[in-house]
Amino acid sequence: MVCDESKLIALTAKQGLIDTAGQGRLQVQAIGDATLQVGNVKIPLTDVLYIPNLSKNLLSVPALTKDGAQVIFEESGATILQHDRSMVKSKTNQHKKRWEVHGDSLAAQLNDPLKGFDISTTPARPASHTISKLWHK
Repeated sequence: MVCDESKLIALTAKQGLIDTAGQGRLQVQAIGDATLQVGNVKIPLTDVLYIPNLSKNLLSVPALTKDGAQVIFEESGATILQHDRSMVKSKTNQHKKRWEVHGDSLAAQLNDPLKGFDISTTPARPASHTISKLWHK
C-alpha cells in the first residue's frame, strides 16, 4: 500500500476500504504495480493499493510470499529472501517497535543493513488470518 500514486505503474482506478486498527477505515482509490529497490536488489510488487490517507508505505508479507519470497522475522530485524536468492535486510526500529526499510519512497535504500545476519534461520509457520489481524500505524 502506498500514499503516493506516482510510485505506481499501470495504475487502474479501484474503489474500496481497508480496515485498520482501532476500527478505522481507509479509502482505496487505485491499484497498480511498483518496484522496491534496495541497493542492487529489486523486488517487484504487484497489485499495490493507492491509499491517499496512508501515513507510511506498507509491504504485504502474504503478497511477497505468494510471489515466491521468504520473509524471516527476528528480534534484530527482518530479511526478504527472493526466489532468485537475492536478499534484502532491514533492522528493527526499537523505538517504534516495527521493521523498517528506510527511505522516503518505495525505491528505498537501507540506512543500516544488518551485518552477520544468519539467513539459515527457519521461518516461523504463518499465523492463520482467522485468528487475528495485525495492522501497523
